[in-house]
Parts: sequence; structure tokens; C-alpha cells
Amino acid sequence: MKKSIESLKSREAQLKARIVNAENKARHTKSRKDTRKKVLVGTYFRREYLHNGEWMCLMNMLDSFLTRPYDRALFGLPVAVGDQIIEKQLSEEESIGLRGTILIGAYFLDQYKCDLETLVKRVAPFIKRNVDRELFGLPTIDSDVELLPF
Repeated sequence: MKKSIESLKSREAQLKARIVNAENKARHTKSRKDTRKKVLVGTYFRREYLHNGEWMCLMNMLDSFLTRPYDRALFGLPVAVGDQIIEKQLSEEESIGLRGTILIGAYFLDQYKCDLETLVKRVAPFIKRNVDRELFGLPTIDSDVELLPF
């Protein structure tokens, strides 16, 4: 009887470990997908605002959204350091990198959270890879179909 109880407890511990691993994997996958969405949306809007000469308009929108000093500095927005306000204007040509692109994506995903359908329609022509289209619930594209240039 002791062996069967020990065996069951061992099995229980193994199952609990498998459950924890599966939950961690699911969380990690969701996080990766969320980050990929932010990259795609951020890239779309960064290009759109640069192309239309509205970089400063985008910076004004991000001004109230970004609160962490590092994120604000990345875009050249004023940063409070102690009693001082440090300002460095970021030009359109300066690269904001991947982190900046993700932050732009996060901003627009937040702005469109009540109307994701409109956001998806807006960025759909830009999203060309089928794996990315699936993230937004878009139909896949046949390889024969000509893709729209951005």
C-alpha cells in the first residue's frame, strides 16, 4: 500500500511539473505574439508618420503615453531628472530602434483597443507574411497573389 501511495504522489508531482511547464510555455507564446503585433503595428505607423511628414505629431501623441524616463529619452521627449527637465529633440532621421517601434505599436494598440477591427483594416495591406496575418485574424495570402507595396 505504501508503494502505491508513493507512486501516486510521485505521479502527482510529475503532473504538476508538466502543468507548470505548459502554463509557462503558453504565457511565453502569448508574450511573443503580443510583441510581434506591437512590432508590426509600430512599424506601420512609424513609416506612415514619417512618410506624411507628421513625425512631430506622433511625438506629441507619445508624449502623454510614455512615462518611463528611458522610453521618453528614446524619442527625445522631455525627461525629469530630479528637479531638472532634460530635453533632446529627436529628428525624424534618427533611429528609434526596435524598442521605439514596439512602443509606437503599444501606443496604437492601446488607442484602438475598443476598435481593433479598424486598426486591423488599416494595417492589413502592410502585413505580408501569413504567420503575421494569422496574428490579426486575417486570411492568408497565396504565394501567387501580388502583394501591395508599402
